Amino acid sequence: MPVSLNRQVTGTILVLSGIKRKIMEDHINEFKSIWLAPSMILGLSITKLLSDAVTIFRSRHTSKIDYIPVIWAISIFLWQIQYLWGVIELSEIQYRWQLIDYILLIVLSSLLYVSSALILPDSEPESGVYYETTFMNDGKWALASLSCWAVVAYLFDLKIFYNSPLNQYSILMIVNAMTSILALITGNRFYKGVFAIIYLLLTVFTAWTISPKSY
Repeated sequence: MPVSLNRQVTGTILVLSGIKRKIMEDHINEFKSIWLAPSMILGLSITKLLSDAVTIFRSRHTSKIDYIPVIWAISIFLWQIQYLWGVIELSEIQYRWQLIDYILLIVLSSLLYVSSALILPDSEPESGVYYETTFMNDGKWALASLSCWAVVAYLFDLKIFYNSPLNQYSILMIVNAMTSILALITGNRFYKGVFAIIYLLLTVFTAWTISPKSY
């Protein structure tokens, strides 16, 4: 190959590489702007959950800690961490973001915040009131929010990645949503505990399976 032609090919490759890099940088910067508000809500939800967890830990000498909401709180925390890690993937895809995508991200973060705010009490219970009572009154509704979150995450995945409605991720999210609903509607405390443990195991398996292992 003549030297001049070789230089032209090399120059063309460099130009195309530079254009590709510029497009990727534009996508990343665009997603950073979109992710700003959802990330703030998600950060508040993590802060809320950890703050309430510290509250019940401090009150352990005066009030018996109920293991069921604690298990659910662990599951919610795992989803929050998975969300933070998995969302990095969105900054790398070449996708034209729409208003509905922004709304879905806001809804996802908001539902996790509601779940975090309801699952554990934000203050020590009054004398004679137990954590089991506060969970049955308010905490159980965190499960409804968590189920809605799984449904929205399922819809978001279908829209962004154009996956099959019955792929592995979709099935796992549907099962997660159904498990939290079953835990909400059952009136038997034993079964509530069983569903809480099942959901935690499902969360660990699902979060590990769907999360990118590296970037």
